[in-house]
Amino acid sequence: MKTRIYLVRHCESEGNLCRRNHAQFDGIVTNKGLLQAQALCERFKDEKIDGVYSSDAFRAVTTAVPVARSHNLEVQLRRLWREYTIGIWEGTSIGWTAYNYPEQWKSWIREPWNHNIPGAEKFTSVAQRGMEAIRQMVAEHPGGTMIAVSHVTTIISTLTAVLGRDITWYPNINGGENTAVTLIEISEDGSMNVPYISDISHLPPQLRRSGYTGRGIEGNFHYFDAVRTEPQILRRMVEGLASQEGIPADGISQDLLRKQEDLAIVPYLMDTPGGIVIGRVGDPRLPADHGLIEGFWIAPEITVRAMAAQAFGEMLDRLRRRGMRWVVVKDSDEPNLKFCLDRLPFEDMSSPGGYRRLYVRVPGIEGPVY
Repeated sequence: MKTRIYLVRHCESEGNLCRRNHAQFDGIVTNKGLLQAQALCERFKDEKIDGVYSSDAFRAVTTAVPVARSHNLEVQLRRLWREYTIGIWEGTSIGWTAYNYPEQWKSWIREPWNHNIPGAEKFTSVAQRGMEAIRQMVAEHPGGTMIAVSHVTTIISTLTAVLGRDITWYPNINGGENTAVTLIEISEDGSMNVPYISDISHLPPQLRRSGYTGRGIEGNFHYFDAVRTEPQILRRMVEGLASQEGIPADGISQDLLRKQEDLAIVPYLMDTPGGIVIGRVGDPRLPADHGLIEGFWIAPEITVRAMAAQAFGEMLDRLRRRGMRWVVVKDSDEPNLKFCLDRLPFEDMSSPGGYRRLYVRVPGIEGPVY
């Protein structure tokens, strides 16, 4: 009798939306991701499932829980299904990494299985632990049907071994979109078959990938602190923000920009400045663990809406690194900011009125851990 394992990539997370290096870094999940998890649950509603497994990352557990509950099962956490660690790049933006580590980044893009990222796990090791996770699951439910929620690099690396290939076969395997499903069948003699890889037939069009900016530096922001930006460039960014907010440019104090230090940033696309984002901690209207994004402007020449989420995610992360548990934003119909507000699980605030807040710590644990 064959044992069947559905290997699932986790739902859309902060790292996916905001284009950040969240490998073993534990970020939050987007509204789209929550809907993807429900669609995955619907896919398996009529199938007998004997066990649901997951890496211990919040985004993976969030994906696994609806399926497990619908089958009256508990999610079994397995660190073997964790994503590889990306070493010293953990928690950084993709654009920042590509800008500051150009040669290592090019090598990673060209041959990711042969990377030279300081502190990062080798893909051969990832493949080995993925195979061990499969063996353990088969031993626990021989002849059963199971679901394991994991991560794209772990899934692809493991599949190279399942298919009997070495790790250089990595680029020939489609890692798939969020909640993509791969079926592995294991015979009693231990031989394995893979009927399909990265199927997303359960996802309606609106829950599939859109606005994807890729992995290259040409599609991802890197950032300079406003105080280190050339004055004439900073002035143009401030004027853009002021025009959007309907206030004089002089109403945005240069002293404020200086005092905010790393909480006033200018995102750059290659050599082109693409806007300005201003954060604040210690606003007297807010609790001490609430950080405020009080200025957010994306230059009109940046036409891909997903780029706005990158700049938003950078400030979200900087506020979190300052110890903030919540990020507060004034409600807005401005298209770029509204895109971010709609994609992330914000909640309304009663005071101050007209503001919304986002919990940026992973629920249930004191994280993320850098």
